[in-house]
Amino acid sequence: MSEPSTAIIGAGISGLTAGKALSDRALPYACFEASDDIGGNWYYGNPNGRSSAYQSLHIDTDRDSVSFRDMPMGSEYSDYPHHAEIKAYLDGYADAFALRDRISFETPVEHAERKPAGGWALTLGDGSEREFDFLAVGNGHHWDPRYPDFPGSFDGDTLHSHHY
Repeated sequence: MSEPSTAIIGAGISGLTAGKALSDRALPYACFEASDDIGGNWYYGNPNGRSSAYQSLHIDTDRDSVSFRDMPMGSEYSDYPHHAEIKAYLDGYADAFALRDRISFETPVEHAERKPAGGWALTLGDGSEREFDFLAVGNGHHWDPRYPDFPGSFDGDTLHSHHY
């Protein structure tokens, strides 16, 4: 009997750590990333347009609190790392644990549907379908700017922080 399979959507922080946890247990998985590289929100200039990172962005959490237990950030990183340092750290993490081998880049998941008998059916960006026993969604929450409704009208320019 084969091990249950897992699909991971997204290769940012959550997707990478989910993949690492499954790898540590020798459980099969496939990771689907819409962009051409890992990093999610920390991939400044991400060609998929979903990163909210801006040029001067530094994380507001100290490096010891934001790094992973199995690969701490060393003193070569700033106390509050710049987005480029976070991306470099994620690149190093993915490479240290051979996580890129299981990631399908430029492969967006267009639809995920729970199957009546259990498991998940995924429709990928090219129209193909894949089935998995489990699904981990790590596609982030910063990429979809939300605008509030206000009564009245405003004729000036508006800017959402996502586009800063």
